[in-house]
Amino acid sequence: MKPFITPEIMPSGKKVFTYQCEGVECKGLWTRLKGQQLIAYVLPEAHTLQTAWELSFVFGSGFVLEFSSACTQVGDWQEVGSLNICVPHRPPDVFATTEKNEIKIPAIDMVAAEKLIYEDDDVIVECGLLLRGRHGQEVVVAAGIPPGSVSVRAPFSAGQPFEPQFPIATCRCEHL
Repeated sequence: MKPFITPEIMPSGKKVFTYQCEGVECKGLWTRLKGQQLIAYVLPEAHTLQTAWELSFVFGSGFVLEFSSACTQVGDWQEVGSLNICVPHRPPDVFATTEKNEIKIPAIDMVAAEKLIYEDDDVIVECGLLLRGRHGQEVVVAAGIPPGSVSVRAPFSAGQPFEPQFPIATCRCEHL
């Protein structure tokens, strides 16, 4: 994934930072997630759900999603983080290393997925992904405050602060 992206520029001059997707079309992401069970996440040692530069979700079928963010300067000192989503082309057993930890979680049956979009006078940023579980669970992965990182809020992140770059209350949701 590219750590920086070139935005689309609307006629009004507003810059649009969309998801960067690799290994899957962004428009087809929900099709891949529908009916999946999230069963684990993977973090490198010393990373947390509060701040991770590499995060993977593992689903019961063996499907894996990797997350990071691109941090791009918009102007002056303003930077924006947009979400990177990757479906790796390798088997899930690559996580069996001493450098990464796979953490099993109670299964979450995916029933919906939504983009989190931040917008102000200068930018529109696809900055997060909201996954909804069958029993009301919500898993949010969003561009984090440190450039390139993501932050997670989920039933399995209890006790860890959630620090997205943009407050979730200021974002709108769109179905994938």
